[in-house]
Amino acid sequence: METDYEITAESPTKRRKIRKGTKSCWECKTRKMKCVYPEANACTADPNPVCIPCQRRRSKCVSQEFDFVEESENTRGHRETKGRRHHGSREDGDRVARIEALLEQLARKVDCYERAQVGGLAASDALTPSHGIPPPASTNQGSSRSLSFNKPSDINGPAEADRKYETLSQKLHDSLPSRRVLETIYNSHGNAILFHEMLCTPYAVLEEQGLKSLECLLKLPKPTSHPVLIARHMLYIAISLQHLHHDSPGAIGDLCESVPALMNRLAETAINLVTTKDELFGSIEGLEGVMLESMYHHNGGNLRRSWIANRRAIVVAQMMNLHKSDSQARYRILDHNTKVHREYMWFRIVSLDRSLCLLLGLTQSSIDQNMSTGAAFIADTLMGRLERIHCTLASRILQRNESDPCANDFVLTQTLDLELQKAGRTMPAKWWLMPNLDKIANDDQRVLFSHMGRLFNQLYHFNLLNQLHLPYLLLRSSASDEWSRSDYSRMTCVNASREILSRFLMFRSYDRNIFSCRTVDFFALMAAITLLLAHFDSHTRSLLPSGNLLAHQYLSDRAMIEQAQVNMQQISGENGDTLSAQSADLLNRLLAMDLEKGQHGSGEESVTVQIPESEMSHNDEDGAVRIQIPYFGIVRIAPGQGLVSKEMVNEGQFSLNNAHQSYAPTIALHTTEALQYEVPDHISARCDGNPSIPRSTPGGDNNSVDASGSGPHSQLALQEKNLVSDTIFQHSHDPGLSAGVDDWAFQGVDMAFFDSILRGLDNGDVTEIRDNSPQV
Repeated sequence: METDYEITAESPTKRRKIRKGTKSCWECKTRKMKCVYPEANACTADPNPVCIPCQRRRSKCVSQEFDFVEESENTRGHRETKGRRHHGSREDGDRVARIEALLEQLARKVDCYERAQVGGLAASDALTPSHGIPPPASTNQGSSRSLSFNKPSDINGPAEADRKYETLSQKLHDSLPSRRVLETIYNSHGNAILFHEMLCTPYAVLEEQGLKSLECLLKLPKPTSHPVLIARHMLYIAISLQHLHHDSPGAIGDLCESVPALMNRLAETAINLVTTKDELFGSIEGLEGVMLESMYHHNGGNLRRSWIANRRAIVVAQMMNLHKSDSQARYRILDHNTKVHREYMWFRIVSLDRSLCLLLGLTQSSIDQNMSTGAAFIADTLMGRLERIHCTLASRILQRNESDPCANDFVLTQTLDLELQKAGRTMPAKWWLMPNLDKIANDDQRVLFSHMGRLFNQLYHFNLLNQLHLPYLLLRSSASDEWSRSDYSRMTCVNASREILSRFLMFRSYDRNIFSCRTVDFFALMAAITLLLAHFDSHTRSLLPSGNLLAHQYLSDRAMIEQAQVNMQQISGENGDTLSAQSADLLNRLLAMDLEKGQHGSGEESVTVQIPESEMSHNDEDGAVRIQIPYFGIVRIAPGQGLVSKEMVNEGQFSLNNAHQSYAPTIALHTTEALQYEVPDHISARCDGNPSIPRSTPGGDNNSVDASGSGPHSQLALQEKNLVSDTIFQHSHDPGLSAGVDDWAFQGVDMAFFDSILRGLDNGDVTEIRDNSPQV
């Protein structure tokens, strides 16, 4: 056991012996006076008598038999001079010993600081030793380092801005709401939960320290604070406003600015001026600001912007070496009250990246799978461990999706399915019950936070099951056995979709706020489409030996989907939400496909949502529904054989006048006959100006293309088609790749969903999934 070095007192000099019979005191000896003691009474003899001269002088009388503690100034100076002359070498040795002791204490403080960094403790707690001397950088190349903000006045508080950032700090501080505004919000929603705490703080620490209240947002930073600290506080406020339960999008109380307007203004100001500026990177608080930006976009449904911001956070974290297992982290700390959990922050960034990549069909940035092993995994809570396992399994699913389809994919799918089963069994059975948020007291923050985390992890678990088995949802095996591998995947997707929809209905009945938790809406949309496709496909399997395995659940599942669709429509009507409106419209069109008409008589549907005539489209004669997806094409969903197929977009369907309108899923008109092209006027002028391309009339023979491409006017038609295709390509109405949810509601989630289903094209022996795209 280590003990601090103790500096013992110098041993006294060996005292000279006095003559026998000497009874005088030290004071009388020094003054060279006769020391006379009073006569002692035998009954009241004083064991420590005081001589008469000392009584008169009221000085301390000490016999020469003892050491004299209080010496006169001259005597003390004389003895010190004599001591320095005789004992100088001993004092030099003691001084060296004291210096060595201080150095040893300093070294132990540095070691304690390094162990705190490795063990996930706060770096600021070990940065300043108790004796007030900051430890130097460790000379051990294997230890973790943090470069603190080099401003002497900031060693015990937040860092102030450099001279070049003073203007920016003042501008950011002027954008902050007043304390009166924040107090009004706090008085209205004082029990709100700050969900952004989970970004940088492990669950174990949150359980030990407790959750912060909304009151901490009232402590505004100073105008001279570093701009990164002010921007971080602005994002704190914006994300907290996202989670407030607004009864209406208007203002709270007598505030002159509505909550959504205040939320967007704070977030956009912090993002535009700080979190997207490369020169402000390098600190832990700066990285946290980028993570908060990604969380803000994610809550609002802007998944692509969230993914872009999260990728920026990954780059910053890699520059800081947060991903290194040998703890070679290099970063600055602007505010020494900031608690640093390096490994946990890296896990959170990678976990969000993989979740978004699964939703959007993008490529993951890192294949690091160490978060589900090691000391950090063991020290985490049960729910924290489940999240780490989910993160690792999401990476393996993405690796499977990014590889070329092969026959071994199903073997890997079965392996990952078993891993998900093991992950589920790490939690108690009661944990998987759907939490009822309505029965939780509003003032019980800890219980509400726990139940919300439990609900989201359940949803993510079932969504992983859907993502894992989607490629095999509509496959049919050529084997004669009654239970094939596709049946297991189909039943798994059906059960997972039911679990997701039931939790969606419960959650949206509790929270109708469109500014938070939008991932739940995307999960619900994919689950509803998956459940419908499974029932459509099972209806066509009724003549197979296995029969229709979902026949008895059709009505209850359909009722659940209709309820979800009505719920989305109500949210859209209350808040004007684009995502909810288009999701409800798409589900309404799919529900209108009366595949069960033969079994249910009149086939009357219970859908009550009315769609304006301007938004209505007509199905084909065969009852097919065609969904136009940006950057993907047209997905055709039809009863009978070939349930889902992909088709190229018919250029004649595009409306050049609607090139800048927001995307909405439409039922595309399609014909299997020869394509007809209506040539715009500016292209017709080009045709008229070129003598080799005669002008053709719409509907005439010059516009038709033989299937063989060898008709009398095939060359003319192909040249005309190329001109039209080039124009359509240039004026495509597809939204921007980073368009917001108002311009691109589904954000490409629909594209990734159907692409995952079509992935099974090359995996099965016999499949009902066809790709009708023309071969180039």
